Amino acid sequence: MRITVLPIVERELRVASRRGATYWGRAGAALITLVLASWFLLLQRSVQLGQVGKPLFLTLSFLAFLFAAFAGVTYSADSVSSEKRDGTLGLLFLTDLRGHDVTLGKLAASSLGSIYSLLAALPVLALALLMGGVTAGEYWRMVLLLVNTLMLSLCLGLLMSVLNSDSKRAALATFVAMLAALLLLPALGALAELGLLRLGYTHEVLDAWMKLTVAWMTPITAYGNVFDAEFKTGAAEYWRSQGYTAVLAGLSLAYASWRLPRSWQQGATETGRGGFRARLEQRRFPTRERRDAFRAQLLEHSPVAWLAGRHWLRPLVVWGFLLLCTGVFLVLAWQVGRDWWNGGVYLTTSILLHLVLKVWVANESSRQIVDDRSSGALELLLSTPLSVPEILRGLIVPLRRQFGAPIIAVLVADAAFLLASVSKDMSSSDDANMWTAFWLLRMCFLVFDSITLVWLGLWLGMTSKGTRTGSGAVTRVLIVPSVLFLGVMTLGLLPLLRGSDHFTPFLVLIAWAVIGTGNNVIWLRQARSRLLGEFRELATVRAAKKRGWFRFGGSAGAH
Repeated sequence: MRITVLPIVERELRVASRRGATYWGRAGAALITLVLASWFLLLQRSVQLGQVGKPLFLTLSFLAFLFAAFAGVTYSADSVSSEKRDGTLGLLFLTDLRGHDVTLGKLAASSLGSIYSLLAALPVLALALLMGGVTAGEYWRMVLLLVNTLMLSLCLGLLMSVLNSDSKRAALATFVAMLAALLLLPALGALAELGLLRLGYTHEVLDAWMKLTVAWMTPITAYGNVFDAEFKTGAAEYWRSQGYTAVLAGLSLAYASWRLPRSWQQGATETGRGGFRARLEQRRFPTRERRDAFRAQLLEHSPVAWLAGRHWLRPLVVWGFLLLCTGVFLVLAWQVGRDWWNGGVYLTTSILLHLVLKVWVANESSRQIVDDRSSGALELLLSTPLSVPEILRGLIVPLRRQFGAPIIAVLVADAAFLLASVSKDMSSSDDANMWTAFWLLRMCFLVFDSITLVWLGLWLGMTSKGTRTGSGAVTRVLIVPSVLFLGVMTLGLLPLLRGSDHFTPFLVLIAWAVIGTGNNVIWLRQARSRLLGEFRELATVRAAKKRGWFRFGGSAGAH
């Protein structure tokens, strides 16, 4: 008789191996990596082959590191919480299964797609070895770092999925937890170093203290010591960082295994208002009059706005994220010194802020409408005298309250970055004009993309089966135009390779503006018109049939 040591692991791996998405994701990751490598090599056509390997390796490894660090948000953050919402998790504990059986099984199922995607990208990363400038030791140290970081992200996502029953809350908690694993302890150490510096300690003593205490408590330290030049003097920091990452992943998995049998009773409708959140709510609303006044503000817009915007903590979370980013930016500026204040750092910071806010908007825009569909509240709303435009307006008002002011704050920061970089880094008026146009276009797209993501998220929340509607909106609004732009730029480089000088930075901006604007107009117009025209029909369908990308329409009664 065959004895299965981990039955859930075997079952989940068999199920995951039969999913088409597992293999399509692997093929997609390899294709994207190949396209990026080809594009990079096309841009570096005038550079000698031996000098291309290391820049290519740096570019691809950085993108792979970002994927590994935040893969848990997409792959494992909803692995257990979905079972809790469906009420099927408790059935597993009616058997002799233990917590580690279930958590390892869920980890195996959720990690298969991400591991396949990472493995598909590694052969392309190895092309840098053939081009020169990268050694085998550097390559394998980077592979170990990527795998280790990926496991940490997946384990943190699994832990947050155990602790939460809401998919969006689990994804946000995973993102915050991974940011803390990457930056929290070194940032606290930097603040402590700043305080000790004022007490009279020298930089040499403080740097040695940091290396021995918290400087290696992040995967970023290992990433900085991958290459031979840094590894010769920082080998100890590299292995400490790798060990810290592995131990943190193991502790997360162990705590998830211990916690799961004690938390599976939490239902999908649990409000989670106990403990720390209850104390925060007591501070925010010390009297009933304050609470009633807050609710009355939302009721002035519509009852739907009150229903969707009663969660007062969500706007504060966005502001907390921006304050955290500001603190990290200033700490890094203090650590690096004058070299930190340049246009490259400003642009990188702005790009990351824009990306996080857009993904956040995409996920939040469909949250309320998905919850109301699953609970049947949406059908009750349609039995009231409220019209469809009033219902949609009520769903949009809380999103505007949550993200409107933070987006304005980011735009103000963008303007400050633009003025600082133009006054310091631009050597000619033409460069300054192009740089200014580039930043202004990005700022316009932050607003335009956010509006499109709101309407598209509402539509996908009405028509999609599952809760992962944010990824569909992000793909349509952010990834599709980027791929189209990359293809257009690749075709535009061909005349340049033949010696023509018609390919200018101005044309690049025009192409970017046309592609991005056209894409947004298409999705925004389709989503808005379909919501206004088919909202009542779709509200009566609990789980809509899966639709194609370009088939927004169709009769809802066919479901």
